[in-house]
Amino acid sequence: NVVCIAFLVLWLLPKGLLVRIDPWEIGVRRSLTGGITEQDFHFGYQYSLPLVHSWYRMPRTLQYLDYNDDEPNADGRSLEVRTSANNVIFVDVTIPWRIKDGEAWRIIHEGFIGTYPQKVSSTATGILRETLAEMTNTDIYQTDKRQAMAQRILPKLNKALEQYHVEALSVVLRAIRFRPEYEQKLQDKQYFIVQGKLDEALRKESVAVQSTETVEQTIEKEINLKREEWNEKIEQLRTKYELEIATIEAEAIQYDRKPVSYTHLRAHETRH
Repeated sequence: NVVCIAFLVLWLLPKGLLVRIDPWEIGVRRSLTGGITEQDFHFGYQYSLPLVHSWYRMPRTLQYLDYNDDEPNADGRSLEVRTSANNVIFVDVTIPWRIKDGEAWRIIHEGFIGTYPQKVSSTATGILRETLAEMTNTDIYQTDKRQAMAQRILPKLNKALEQYHVEALSVVLRAIRFRPEYEQKLQDKQYFIVQGKLDEALRKESVAVQSTETVEQTIEKEINLKREEWNEKIEQLRTKYELEIATIEAEAIQYDRKPVSYTHLRAHETRH
């Protein structure tokens, strides 16, 4: 019996002195004598004295702050922003964030344990509204402008979140919308702009076609003139050569018909 009791004590004692921290958790230990231990405890079994130590478990995984029409957040649905041009826009934004490495214990120590998610939300909302208000209508419709704005927001947001010992990993602007009536006006305006550009393109095409046809006609005319000029020169040369040939043939016929003189014949016979 003593052996069984001793074995049971030895088996239970380590379990009573250890606490398990799961992989998705950050452990923060509080001591009755020393207060908050200035250290984050990670996955595994950690030393813990019963009645002396108590534990806080905080998320190690990413948290998401969402502003959209599907999932309401602390400030409502899509983020409503009034721009410098006095237009109201509705922005769908996602901000993944997490507790900074080695700083979970500071959240407990500074008394943010029950409020830091709300503080992250309110801080992000303020920064987003302040920065997005600078966007113009042109910026809203250009992808590169929206991306540049998101990149500007991130360092500004993280600087504001330092006091709560968390950090945002990115700012994703998923969609930006105007009020329905204003959206329709913008779409009509865009339609007229596109239609105007199309009409201008058709006009330029017509001018280009006319110009091309004029050039082609000019080239064809010049080719015909050159063709006539060369045909005329060829005809002149043909006539000239035909006259020369006729002259030579006439002289040859005349020479063949010319009588031979008596003196010439006698001289010929004497030589033979």
